[in-house]
Amino acid sequence: MSTKEEYIDRMFTGGPVYLPGVKHIDGYDYSEVIAMARSLQQLPDAPGEYVLTTGFSTAVLLSHAVRIKQLVEQGKIKRFFLAGLFGVGVNDLPLTLVVSWMEQKAAAILWSLLAPGIKGIYLGPIVPGWINADMLNILVDKYEIKLISTPDEDIKKMMG
Repeated sequence: MSTKEEYIDRMFTGGPVYLPGVKHIDGYDYSEVIAMARSLQQLPDAPGEYVLTTGFSTAVLLSHAVRIKQLVEQGKIKRFFLAGLFGVGVNDLPLTLVVSWMEQKAAAILWSLLAPGIKGIYLGPIVPGWINADMLNILVDKYEIKLISTPDEDIKKMMG
């Protein structure tokens, strides 16, 4: 897999991280990154098409665990992006995990999620360079790894 052509001109790497076709920043001079960010169109202040509620602490979630479980069972909560367990297997939860492959720590995160058998993880924007076709087939077949595509398509799949 290669880097998505539609945004490769806006990607940069630094330190020990390199991606094919992506501009590498040597040292700590990020002036080119800043100039690129300033040249891009600003994001609209208007709300987007989707409303995602995020950022609750563990204590808040646990204090509402019974009600949250009821809402999940009733189908009123369709997807968690982070979740605690409600007495069911993690693959039974309406849980979406996206591992954005931007740095080496992502390998540890991915293996930590695969070790207990978590399935259906989205991976991208590119497949790590050390994953060959055979390894990718195993990850897709055994762990149902999904490669990310576009934000709109991925949100539709995740929320579907």
